[in-house]
Amino acid sequence: MVTRLAVDRDAGLARVMLVDDSAVIRGIMRRWIDAEPTMKVVATAINGQEALKEAARTQPDIIILDLEMPVLSGLEALPQLSKTTPNAKILIASTLSTRNARISLQAMNAGATDYLAKPQAGEGRDQFKAELISKLAGFVDAKRLRSIAPSKITPTSVPNAWNGKPKVIGIGASTGGPRALTDLLSGLKGRLSRISVMVTQHMPRQFTELLGEDLATCAGLQGGQAKDGEPILPGHLYLAPGGAHMRAVQIGSGYFVELDEGPPINFCKPAVDPMFQSLATLYGEDCMGIVLTGMGSDGAVGAKMIRDENGFVLAQDEASSAVWGMPGATVAAGAAHIVLPVHRMIAEISKMILARGLQ
Repeated sequence: MVTRLAVDRDAGLARVMLVDDSAVIRGIMRRWIDAEPTMKVVATAINGQEALKEAARTQPDIIILDLEMPVLSGLEALPQLSKTTPNAKILIASTLSTRNARISLQAMNAGATDYLAKPQAGEGRDQFKAELISKLAGFVDAKRLRSIAPSKITPTSVPNAWNGKPKVIGIGASTGGPRALTDLLSGLKGRLSRISVMVTQHMPRQFTELLGEDLATCAGLQGGQAKDGEPILPGHLYLAPGGAHMRAVQIGSGYFVELDEGPPINFCKPAVDPMFQSLATLYGEDCMGIVLTGMGSDGAVGAKMIRDENGFVLAQDEASSAVWGMPGATVAAGAAHIVLPVHRMIAEISKMILARGLQ
């Protein structure tokens, strides 16, 4: 459940705890964070065991958590940290390797909100700082489109009024996405054999290969990380690789994956909008678009195009989103037919699939 971030009563700042066994890393991040006008570091810890004590004492709003630490690792401490500080956003910060990518995905499925790659050997320090502050600012930002009441746009009659058949389901996600995607696709397992599923999750390439395998398995589908030029087939899942936009294109009578390593769109690569726009163009009313939790507004323009082409659009609700940026922007654009938590999406999509004889 997402709640408004607590703030320090004296200074009006969001409270941050740093957990890392490197004194140098802790010192650098502390200076960066304390220089920001909306946040401050209220506690530090050198391992997971110490983090549990400090979290209970200070109740931070944001926890920056290293994975590899002595005594108690970040992954081992994560479940208890989630219980001790249930409203805190937990940002995994670790070096980017295949091994750490796998552990980080486990951490995000266990409750961590997002991941940030540490630079190696002093390289990429400026980029690391920019990404760190950007992610923290996104957590702190109180402007979550709260004036929009999702309950006003969740009429139960809407799915029944949709005339299309979901030949393809496009899903976009960012912050908090791996867990939401896993929950959604696991819940739909056994119902997607006659449907193609295309997914864009904002992540580096080291993650997307692993995530693609995991999502295909939990959905009971073939596929995984998408390959340029492969055919788009029912019963297959295609995840956009990190560093490339994914689109559906028509060649002759068939539809195929096209990967584009051009510039970022909406500051993202891969971005959701180009995938949604291509699906709207090719599939029209037989396209279903789903916008899950994530920072920013990527996906809103493409979702509106799906709706304009008589496709069907679902957006995750604010209460169940780690960050209600992308789904909130989709709602604000007038693109969402229905706004629901993931568990209710599963039920609605299942009913639509059954009603249209696609299972």
